[in-house]
Amino acid sequence: VGDNARADTILSALSATITEKMDSNPAYYEKLSLRIKEIIEAHKNDRLSDEEKLKNAKDIRKMLVAKDVETDENYPESIRHNKFSCAIFDNMTDEFNKLLGTKALEILEKVSISFNDIFKEYSKKPDWINNTDVANQIDGQIEEILWELEDEYSVSFENADEIIARVRSIGINNYS
Repeated sequence: VGDNARADTILSALSATITEKMDSNPAYYEKLSLRIKEIIEAHKNDRLSDEEKLKNAKDIRKMLVAKDVETDENYPESIRHNKFSCAIFDNMTDEFNKLLGTKALEILEKVSISFNDIFKEYSKKPDWINNTDVANQIDGQIEEILWELEDEYSVSFENADEIIARVRSIGINNYS
């Protein structure tokens, strides 16, 4: 009973949902998870009242619910209605900003659409998730896109294997 108990209930449910959805968009859900930890820590250290804890818990709940709504202004219009492309955008923004500077978001928008097209095509194949040949084809196409970017913009994706694995994991979690 009380604001603290209601906040704890909301935060617990949010944590469970975040854990369940983490693989579909690790960057986004990791930010929410970190925010929950900050709220709990701030309340524990008496920096937040029970009322403030409850308000913050409700704010995170709104963010989580809003993530399912396809009107998020943080994404370019062309990808806003595609969860997979938005997840790629969330998870690759830092990498692209480091390498490509001011052109990063425009390029990432196109790349996220290309990655989506790859998964849209391959996810139609039977047992595509467990098929090694299909996985190799997906990885090859992602790698090809990264190589084209390296050539066109004179950059180097030092962690290309990690990027490919992250994109494949997000793809599987959004298309399975």
